Amino acid sequence: GGSTGSGSPVAGDWEGIDVFSPGSIDLEHADVDYAGEGVSAQTTGSVVVTNDAFTATQYGGVGVSGNVGGPPTIEDNSVTGSQFGAGYYVQSTVINLGLLTGNTSTGAVENAVSLEGTLGSSGTWPTGALPLIIGSLTVPAGITLTLDPGVVVKAAAASGTSVLNVEGTLDAVGTSGSPITFTSTDDNSIGGSTGSGSPVAGDWEGI
Repeated sequence: GGSTGSGSPVAGDWEGIDVFSPGSIDLEHADVDYAGEGVSAQTTGSVVVTNDAFTATQYGGVGVSGNVGGPPTIEDNSVTGSQFGAGYYVQSTVINLGLLTGNTSTGAVENAVSLEGTLGSSGTWPTGALPLIIGSLTVPAGITLTLDPGVVVKAAAASGTSVLNVEGTLDAVGTSGSPITFTSTDDNSIGGSTGSGSPVAGDWEGI
């Protein structure tokens, strides 16, 4: 875009793309650089963010909170370098795991997908996907959460109240060579560095 400034951009030079109710967003094949947060959506409108690259942000690539108009679609994006939090964050009552796949994250404080709220449909978190970080996540009656072998689920250790509530079905069948791991964000021995590195009993409530 030509010479427009100092030539030395930094994370947080601008706030990012904010979406507020009743707004909606469809962002595809875009580069979003040096923002506070790439996309921050707090809206009842639809959220579609796919095939985008978020580079050098302060607070991750995509953050969605509130009851959005249908499950958010966040697929096949990349986050490279983020100073705080997870690469991706979704807080919703209609989470669809199948619409949150194919994302990558490197150089973030938490190279992970952080989830809070309730699953709105049955879904699978596949082998090789980013680790999941949960606060309070509910699998309601009639819904199945499937975790493939090798998946890592970390619960936020800040308060010790993070929990996976299962009112429907949890299908988590690992193998001897590829177990499924449920642990604290302070456990840096698996799933990358996401916390203090000093986990303790009671960091999270459990399943």
